Amino acid sequence: MSGGTGGRDERLRELVRVAMALACAAYAGVLLVAAVTLPDRVPIHFGPGGEADRIVGRQEALVTFAVLGLGIAVLMVGLARWMRRAPLTMVNVPHKDWWTATPAREARLRARLETDLLGIGALTMVLLVVVQAVTVRAADDPDPSLDPVAVAATVGYVALLLAAVLWIATRRYRPGTAS
Repeated sequence: MSGGTGGRDERLRELVRVAMALACAAYAGVLLVAAVTLPDRVPIHFGPGGEADRIVGRQEALVTFAVLGLGIAVLMVGLARWMRRAPLTMVNVPHKDWWTATPAREARLRARLETDLLGIGALTMVLLVVVQAVTVRAADDPDPSLDPVAVAATVGYVALLLAAVLWIATRRYRPGTAS
């Protein structure tokens, strides 16, 4: 890729890769804190009012946290890497005919798809970091419930995800776009 378009795409891809790595490292760090600090009984699910409605043993909570974080990370990184060779008949993007008209455009399309999936993965991992940290904090409360941080994180996640999807659907894949 040459010129400004490829440079911007490459910078965004690198930024997203770093964000995903940092989010995964943060998740692992909070998991380690949880392993050291969680009490014997841990709330792992909260109802619509924020009250704990499922409490499990410490080990089950740690396994749940580990499987959830690892599962999402592996899924998102795996899907992103799969975009390098996935049949493009399985992909739906705006202006697909334009993107697949030449090998160079197809390569840019695949790189963008990979970047976008990693970006959504990083955003999701950040949400999971916050949820896990809030859960660890709630576990120390005699009457565990979610605090406003969890609600703000969820609302922020949904807002950012919707903004990303809107950008992807309306601008990201317009023919000739730089990013």
